[in-house]
Amino acid sequence: MSVVRILVNPKAGRGRGQRALESIRAFAAQQPGDWQVWTTDARGHATELAQRAISEGAELVAAAGGDGTVHEALAGVLGSSAALAVLHVGTGNDLARMLPFGNDLPAALAALAAGSASPVDVGIANGRPFLNVAGCGFDARVAHRINHGLRFLKGTPAYLAAILAELATYRAASLRIETDSGTIETRAMLCAVANSRSYGGGLQIAPSAVLDDGSLDLAVIHEIGKLDFVRTLPKAFSGRHTSHPKYHTRRVLRASIVSDSPLPVLVDGELAGTTPLHVEIRPAAIRLVR
Repeated sequence: MSVVRILVNPKAGRGRGQRALESIRAFAAQQPGDWQVWTTDARGHATELAQRAISEGAELVAAAGGDGTVHEALAGVLGSSAALAVLHVGTGNDLARMLPFGNDLPAALAALAAGSASPVDVGIANGRPFLNVAGCGFDARVAHRINHGLRFLKGTPAYLAAILAELATYRAASLRIETDSGTIETRAMLCAVANSRSYGGGLQIAPSAVLDDGSLDLAVIHEIGKLDFVRTLPKAFSGRHTSHPKYHTRRVLRASIVSDSPLPVLVDGELAGTTPLHVEIRPAAIRLVR
């Protein structure tokens, strides 16, 4: 790759992005061709920088941050011929769990230099592209709590603390879920549409989801008692919750989710308005370094 732009979020991972910045710059300086490292300074800035990179002829755009930074970079790269790379230095880093190098920054940089990218699917949720998961309900409420009240915790502990705090007051909602394979009407804790298997710092909401299978995995947790929910939750981090009678999944190409009252919507860890939620798959829509 001769024209590469690396977008670093210094605030990612409670400062992990800032600590990684110098090593990323040093690595980029050693590469042949036009490699530049840019830093983001506000929400949405990674999208703007990715678009600028494309306008400058970038063949590869790398997002160094958390899932939110990757989400923004994806929006800027989608529709171009450039490939996307991920250098995970964030908090949850769920997409990294689907990649061979995971959270290993030196290994991710080596993959970036090799520049080997292959097509993956992209989900579209209410017009917003995503690589991980879009959903509504309890999970979105948990994300809101983390972003506004639990910033002192990191990774999985933050998600667990937020889940337990939110569970005290959360009530199941009535949902109508229309998909290409049928309609579901239910009372549910949450409804997630997954392109990859995990979110929430490692919670495997859809253990069978694959980035390049041309479909999405719809996952519904029907109304469940709080004690049962707490007992089952640890199993979700290893994907062993799928046998629970209140868990439902199916493969879909598109889904429309309507609730009896507005529910918050979560797209790749970012709050994105409220229901209704309309999701569809775009097979092989982007090339990803992996």
